[in-house]
Amino acid sequence: MERERSLLQSPVSLQGRVLVDERSGALRSWFDPDVPPLVTPPFAPREVAREVLRLSAQLLGWPSTLPNIQDGPVLGIAGGISVRFTQEFRGLPVVASEVVVNMHGDGRLHSLYNQYHYDIPPALDPRAVTVSAVTARALVARLSSAYKHRTIGPPRLVVLPYQPEDRGLPVTPRRPNPVRGRFLRAVQAELARARRHGEAPIAGHYYIAWQFALHTFRPLGSWVVWVNAVTGRLIAVHDAVSYADGKAKVFDPNPIVESGDLSLSSETPRKRLNALRVPVTVERLDPPDSQGRLRLHGAWVHMEDFAVPDFAEPTSKSGHFVFSSGSRKFLDAMAYHHIDRFQQYLQTELALVGVADTSIMVDPQGENGSDLSQATGAAIVFGEGGVPDAADAMVILHEYGHAIQHALNPGSNSNDFASGETEGMSDFLAAVYFDHKQKNVDPPTRGLMFSWNFNPTDFPGRGRRYDLPAPAAAGEWSQGTGYQLAPLWSSATFELYRKLGGDSPTQAVKLGARNLAIRLHLMAHAKIPGSNATVTQAAQEIEAADGDVAPWWPANGLHVKVIHDTFTRRRVPGFAAKTVDVYVDDGRRGGYGAVDGNDDDFQNILWLKDHRKTTEIWTRLAPYPSGATPSPEDHEPPEANQAAFVYVRVGNRGTANSGGVKLRTFAAPPQGGLVWPSAWTELPELPAPPAPPVQPADVPAGGSAIAGPFTWTPAKRGKALLLAVVECGLDRAVTESLKPTDRVPIMDLVPFDNNIAMREISVTP
Repeated sequence: MERERSLLQSPVSLQGRVLVDERSGALRSWFDPDVPPLVTPPFAPREVAREVLRLSAQLLGWPSTLPNIQDGPVLGIAGGISVRFTQEFRGLPVVASEVVVNMHGDGRLHSLYNQYHYDIPPALDPRAVTVSAVTARALVARLSSAYKHRTIGPPRLVVLPYQPEDRGLPVTPRRPNPVRGRFLRAVQAELARARRHGEAPIAGHYYIAWQFALHTFRPLGSWVVWVNAVTGRLIAVHDAVSYADGKAKVFDPNPIVESGDLSLSSETPRKRLNALRVPVTVERLDPPDSQGRLRLHGAWVHMEDFAVPDFAEPTSKSGHFVFSSGSRKFLDAMAYHHIDRFQQYLQTELALVGVADTSIMVDPQGENGSDLSQATGAAIVFGEGGVPDAADAMVILHEYGHAIQHALNPGSNSNDFASGETEGMSDFLAAVYFDHKQKNVDPPTRGLMFSWNFNPTDFPGRGRRYDLPAPAAAGEWSQGTGYQLAPLWSSATFELYRKLGGDSPTQAVKLGARNLAIRLHLMAHAKIPGSNATVTQAAQEIEAADGDVAPWWPANGLHVKVIHDTFTRRRVPGFAAKTVDVYVDDGRRGGYGAVDGNDDDFQNILWLKDHRKTTEIWTRLAPYPSGATPSPEDHEPPEANQAAFVYVRVGNRGTANSGGVKLRTFAAPPQGGLVWPSAWTELPELPAPPAPPVQPADVPAGGSAIAGPFTWTPAKRGKALLLAVVECGLDRAVTESLKPTDRVPIMDLVPFDNNIAMREISVTP
């Protein structure tokens, strides 16, 4: 540890994006993507993280000896490292008290999130416990007696900071499950008894409690139960299951997306729905059983009938699992194929080996027929209702998304519900993964979550969306339940996907954006706290994740500007527009979305179709004379083998003057790999006088300035490309952060950094 300690120089400070607790004065959240490496690999992540906490003790408001900080897990994904700690109080673990230290694999610290509880009253004393674990367990057993199949985990004595939970279900099932109903009524009756005796839990108070994990089956359930260890009264029951509200009944992903026809419904003839199925290969099945039969059991998913109603899973000696879309066996095939395919996608295309890579148990027809689906970290059950949920691949992927969340960050699939991130992330996965299936129709189906379930015939006026405009104020991110906030998060992250190339008409670009957006989100989810995480933390970790994508992507950090700009536009708390934002206009006035600047219009295209058409780079056959006012309208086509003079107009979207600007220009032929920097030749500056200064001394806020001339002698007639790269002290171009060995295709630079622009020039004879 001495080597690490010698390299740590109090990296956490009040610089960067900081949130300080108003009551305790302690640092709650810190994010700074520009901190240099603390150590050189290889290093011990937990030792480095503990040293960060020790050196930051004054800011964090605890002794430098860290007496109450206990080790938690070390999570890693795609080169990033997330080190977790928890709080103890008088020897008892404190619920929801994570302290998270996140760093890149090369030793760069980038964020710290602190959920330490500073206001636990000293009078809270474990010696006051009068209720035994056996007595507390008996209460849990009595409350859950409606379930014939259940397991009650071992007791754990904890300090519980009580906050009432407003969770509910995404929709009221048409046929609510009577067993779950009896259990919940028993819970409410027990809480009512506590209120009558003046022993009801109080929001914001701390309790010493017995904590039990309760797992129920038929129906599937996962609960956390807290019993007051002093009074024996029930404090709270937490529903640890993740639910979805969508239902559909066709293949890839549902009839409405596949056809673009919003008139389809449960009344549509079966023949027409069957025609929308597509042939697929069922892969990675386990070997046949002793009787030579194959089942839908495989490496990543297996069918189990663990919830009522009981239906035998399909078997086949030939591996033929083709069924009508109205068959119950069709639901097994749907669930198997889509989970298996997505997990294989994670392992191969996204290179996220080890993420949820175990075979998950799935019952595609459960919940006693009610229209409700749910997932834990170990199992998924799909309901039925109007149309079976497992008939829609978007519902399947949404539920599997919750299992992935738990695998990345245990418990986060339920404990981070309130912010809308977990429900919104599962919506995002389904919306982005299947976006290339959407049809360009009017009215559009893109933007509708589970459009088959909430079709206008069966469910008029209902449904969740991912096409919402940006909130009017940051406060909207904290108004409502997790289900109400989910569309805000899925809409924001879907906008980011579109700006990464998801709106490109080129399929390869579109699918590349899909892969990048999903990978960034999964990497980020592994870094946020496992409970009570905020959308700010999730957005920051998406930004940080872009620093860990190489070698899967050509280089790290290519998309940080569009990520930050998108979350700023979406008014995510903690994100603010840059005070200095220099750019070369490519037709979007320095933005990253629609040409007209209206990114809230979901029908607008948030991707520039041609990144070679900026007019803010132009050429002249002779330099401007002294005193002239350069303008792009003065463009003169250059001539082969004759010196031309290149000018660039630089803008500033910020609220402060830029200070000194550095502009570099480059030329390249229009064909070839156009890889940065090898394909590009830098143009020399023309000394002044007689020409104007090459580099502007300042670009005013909201204004512009001219840079140039640079000299360029094209070698031959035809097409050529000019590239401008501008930066200043407060706004560096991403090219300046690349490693000397990085080789980046130019279309991985120009669309994602407004400091870089490109123009195709016609060279005359």
